[in-house]
Amino acid sequence: MKHFLILTIIASLAGLVPTDADARRRKKAKSSTSRASTAQAIKALQGKFTFGSDPKTVFALLAKQIKVKYQKRIEKTSGDIAKDRVRQKMHGVIAKMKKNVMKFTGKRVGWDTSIIDDQYAHRNNESLVAHVDLDEQKFFFFHNGRLYKIFISLPTKQFEGYNFAKFQMAMESAYGKAEEVFAKTESGETELHHLKWSGAGGVELWAMDKTDVYGNFVFILIDSNRRQQVVASRKSRGLKLAGSGDFEINPIVKQVTHKTLPTERKKKDKKKK
Repeated sequence: MKHFLILTIIASLAGLVPTDADARRRKKAKSSTSRASTAQAIKALQGKFTFGSDPKTVFALLAKQIKVKYQKRIEKTSGDIAKDRVRQKMHGVIAKMKKNVMKFTGKRVGWDTSIIDDQYAHRNNESLVAHVDLDEQKFFFFHNGRLYKIFISLPTKQFEGYNFAKFQMAMESAYGKAEEVFAKTESGETELHHLKWSGAGGVELWAMDKTDVYGNFVFILIDSNRRQQVVASRKSRGLKLAGSGDFEINPIVKQVTHKTLPTERKKKDKKKK
């Protein structure tokens, strides 16, 4: 036993056995690598869209992406008539997107009862560019004419048979360990509000479960600094959202914690199995 301890000390001094300091350094390095990988993955999801852009810039980039997407379909399509149908579809998608460029001025809009009804407020200089296609739904939110949030509704078929716990496991394999953010309601129930990953430059990725009503899991990319300004502006004006669920100002939500409550998670997920 004594001989083993001596060998261990010698090996430690020679750097053959990790000391506590070595373990801490490795843990710190691993954590830094993990954060960098998460930031890169979030940046890849964000693509070429830049927070702070105006609606015109975002619309132009979306239109360009749509044209590239449909051009590939045209190239794979045989016959002039069939190709024209694909072009007409492309023009229809862009025209639909034009109709979904709007400002939330207080006049009722179709999105006031929808999957995004808890993502904006009227009369707060907020606006939207929405791209809705059969296999893609992306919503770009602006405050004072500057992009601060991208809401992505994930295809239902892609996650068929998943509950949120299984979805979380899949997302953590791509984005790293998520922070679980819980909300406590007036009734005293504590529920998971969203998963959160932090990227570079104050950009956050949220994942939310909207399967109960709309059947979708969603991603939300957020410029956290601009979002704080939006929330502060809403509160100063005493505004509520078109729907219900905004975590910061909804009167139902009174307390937010960052603790993991596995009991609540299990109960919720069992209902979806």
